[in-house]
This record gives sequence, C-alpha cells and structure tokens, in this order.
Amino acid sequence: MVKATKQITRDEISHLVDRLYARSESRLMGGTPELQSDLRVAAIVLRAALAIGFPVRPIDINGAEG
Repeated sequence: MVKATKQITRDEISHLVDRLYARSESRLMGGTPELQSDLRVAAIVLRAALAIGFPVRPIDINGAEG
C-alpha cells in the first residue's frame, strides 16, 4: 500500500501553530497539564522556526491524511 504524501506550506504551519497554541490554552485540556505544556512548547518552537525562515520551501509529509 502506498502512503499518501502531502505538502505543507509556511502558511499552513502558521495556522497549525495557532491551533496548537489555542488547544494548549483550552479549558478542556485542564485535566492534562503535561499535554497542555507539550502543545504550548511545540507551538512556540514552530513559531520561532517560522520567524527565522523555516521552512524555505513546502515540506513533504509522508503518510499524511487530509
């Protein structure tokens, strides 16, 4: 079976960062502080990477759905 490949652009990564951070702040995540922290850190790291020019071109993600 061939896995699907999807390209993700800087704009899509930026939107993902916004969603990750929003989820980290959600009251629904209140019972999972470790997950909240992980989501917050992931969002911060990705935002910093975008700020310094990462990625230069769209990234191919193997096995991605959607």
